[in-house]
Amino acid sequence: MKSYPIADLHNDLLSFLTTHPKRSTENPESRGSHPQMKQGNVAFQALTMYTATEPSSYMQGLKQLDMLDSLLSSHSEKYTLWNPRSPLKTEGPIAVALVLENAHGICEESQSIDVGISNLEKALLRFKNIIYISLTWNFENRLGGGCGSQIGLKEDGKRLLEWMHQKKIAVDLSHASDFLVDDIFNFIEKKTLDIPVIASHSNMRSITKVDRNLPDLFVQEIIRRKGLIGLNFFAPFIGTHVHQVADHVSHLFSLGGKEQLCFGGDFFHLEDFFNLQEKYGIKEGFFSEFSNASCYPYALSFLEDHLDLSEKEIQAVAYGNFQNYVQRTYS
Repeated sequence: MKSYPIADLHNDLLSFLTTHPKRSTENPESRGSHPQMKQGNVAFQALTMYTATEPSSYMQGLKQLDMLDSLLSSHSEKYTLWNPRSPLKTEGPIAVALVLENAHGICEESQSIDVGISNLEKALLRFKNIIYISLTWNFENRLGGGCGSQIGLKEDGKRLLEWMHQKKIAVDLSHASDFLVDDIFNFIEKKTLDIPVIASHSNMRSITKVDRNLPDLFVQEIIRRKGLIGLNFFAPFIGTHVHQVADHVSHLFSLGGKEQLCFGGDFFHLEDFFNLQEKYGIKEGFFSEFSNASCYPYALSFLEDHLDLSEKEIQAVAYGNFQNYVQRTYS
């Protein structure tokens, strides 16, 4: 198979590096180390500022922003700041961009959402682009209901969405409750907000019934809005067998989502998230075939073989759909 550059929408390298000071970008335990990304032909990587919903989340976020600065300044041979007008290429440094997973971390819990929005303005100036923001992670925060809750959109969440209007920053639905997703769609329509909608790392709930996967109705709405859906390799979101990866993709295609599919690998160090091991009753968390960021050439070959995809369709999954989204959004 021909080699393609890879665009990936979700990786937790920043939180991995800031959790313990002696960790490095070469450490394979991250599942998204620099050697693993290069072996996987990763040309674009969205790096998440992930924060848990707790009083220390703001400081966690600051550490990760500083870490991104450090990667760009001290490891410029490995990473460069993504430019939406530049083509993706596998040679040279990997293009990286900032994304936020759980916007609870944009300010202290005691501070006004206006302080958080001011902090976001500073981050936007610092890193040029923020590809997407998810309002929540799991459970509930000041912005709305995360996965596993029955809470919708709160007033602070509305303020954040209004700030995102016309800033080319997508709202990410991957960790939102169904109630929050409904409210986000309704609020965007009611206020006629210009906000792209994506699911950066979610699979199909019709194939594997877990809260983190997308029901068909939400998939169809993302398709209608010409967003993106990142295929997630975390095993509990795939199912009991590795071949179900193809089932998720086939189902998305059956709904009309060929132009939405890209990668959102969600590679992370499982031991940093003990509650996930307990919640899903797992040890490894990833199938061996899709265990780290080196897997993408195999993933493309897997999809080609199992779904009989054309070269054009494979290219679209690898990077073409992402590039088309970028052209639509940043032109």
